[in-house]
Parts: sequence; C-alpha cells; structure tokens
Amino acid sequence: MLDEERRYERQSRTGMTWTEEENERLVALVRTGVDLDAVADGVQRSTTSVVARLRRMLPLEHRSCPNDRVIIALRDHLRDPAYD
Repeated sequence: MLDEERRYERQSRTGMTWTEEENERLVALVRTGVDLDAVADGVQRSTTSVVARLRRMLPLEHRSCPNDRVIIALRDHLRDPAYD
C-alpha cells in the first residue's frame, strides 16, 4: 500500500473516540512486537495518536518516557499478566 493511502486510512479515525475494541486491538498489536507503524495501521490511527494512547496506558511514573520508548515501555509492562 502506498504511504499516502496508509496516511489517509489512519486519518480517517482522527478525532473519533477510542473504542474498547480499538484499545484491545492496540494492546494485542503491542504484545505481538510489531513496530509503531504497524500498530498505527492496525488501528487506523496516526502514530502520534497511538503514542498518546499508549502513554495513557503506562503507569504514571513512566508516562514521561521519550516517544520512541513508549511502545517498548508498555510492551515490558504487558509481560506481567497482572498488569491491567
């Protein structure tokens, strides 16, 4: 798929509230170990929106990590079965 087409698909969800299904899909994609672009494609959101959403899923003390570490930080937390 062309980059422009991918960007358009991601923007089609811009401004829309995240659904529980999207949150579950987001977590599932993060757990599989795919990169940020693949996660964004999977939930049809921009990478900026995905990073912001992932950051909110982190514990408060980890939310200030750099943008390029957010997906890694959440993936580490999701390894703990008790992390919700």
